[in-house]
Amino acid sequence: EEQTPIKSTAADNDANIDDDDNINDDDNEEESKLSPFETEMLSMAVPDEPTTTGPNIAKVQLRMPNGKRLIRKFCGDSPVKVIYAFVAQLESNIEDTKAGKSYELKAKYPPVDLMPFVEDSIMS
Repeated sequence: EEQTPIKSTAADNDANIDDDDNINDDDNEEESKLSPFETEMLSMAVPDEPTTTGPNIAKVQLRMPNGKRLIRKFCGDSPVKVIYAFVAQLESNIEDTKAGKSYELKAKYPPVDLMPFVEDSIMS
């Protein structure tokens, strides 16, 4: 069973300031900052974690921006974007995601951004 380390990093976004130089905390305004991809990740159904092990199960280690590490299994045939959806929907990240705070998923050494591979299978 191969474990794939993936690093999740959050990038700070600037405060949303309107023309009057007032900080705008309107929730609808924040939700409109989401890209179509982020909106898709928040609404995408993340499959349950497989309970078995085998050649088609990918064990993925995520290092979160706070330094915590999470290990989760995914079906190897699932697209990489399932991992993005999993990270976006984590209870500890969901408010940041809804607020438009971006994150990156990287794998391998040297780290490679996984965004170009979101439609590829996790095992590819």
